[in-house]
Amino acid sequence: MLSFDGRSHWAKPHPLGPTQLRRLYPKYDDFIATVTEVDPKGIFRNEYVRRHIFGEVGAQVDPTMFSESKPATGRMALPTRPRKKVNRPS
Repeated sequence: MLSFDGRSHWAKPHPLGPTQLRRLYPKYDDFIATVTEVDPKGIFRNEYVRRHIFGEVGAQVDPTMFSESKPATGRMALPTRPRKKVNRPS
């Protein structure tokens, strides 16, 4: 993706950090300045933002949170209902 100057979809897992994002987004530093001005204490920053946008590392910003090997916990399963049988003419 990077070899083609491609950009990750923000809702998808990706390995990009501040160094790579800065190259892809010319106004990246303006964005960081705005985020820092609006939220100086980082109250509204989640794990994703701290890891990818601000480059934090460590257990508090676990890079495996999107990994297939890490079991999903605390998620509520959506109820399912049986499908109605549809009689279609042949």
